[in-house]
Amino acid sequence: MFSHGQQIELVYPTLTHILHIHDAPRTVRQLYVHRVRDPVREPLTPAEFLRRPYVARGRWLVLASEFAGERPKQFYPSSADNFRAPGTLRLALYEPGFDYPIRPLGKQIEPTPQDRRLLLRLIHRVADTHDGYELRILADDLRITG
Repeated sequence: MFSHGQQIELVYPTLTHILHIHDAPRTVRQLYVHRVRDPVREPLTPAEFLRRPYVARGRWLVLASEFAGERPKQFYPSSADNFRAPGTLRLALYEPGFDYPIRPLGKQIEPTPQDRRLLLRLIHRVADTHDGYELRILADDLRITG
């Protein structure tokens, strides 16, 4: 989707908390891409998620800066008006060293406070119950039923 060195424009909200993102003012950001992370192949660890559990997240995480010499910041393009995507999350088990999940745990998590609290409880409940596997949070932007 994006690549290192690419310049992109995002119409980005000033607040990315799931409760405030839809009403937040927007700013046009001209960004230089330093790194792109795919949270399916490089999913979030529980510790990364727990630092900011109510941030609107999506399939792509871009590390970018607006100005030369500025410290890069993280942006989820799915939160931008010009790249909007559903922002669903899923807790899953990964086999160490593999890029794709072997098994989802629980239901698909919508970007609502209730679902995020459910994910927090699920992380704490299953954190030490799957020896030999890594517990991760992925954002796949796909609607999964069943």
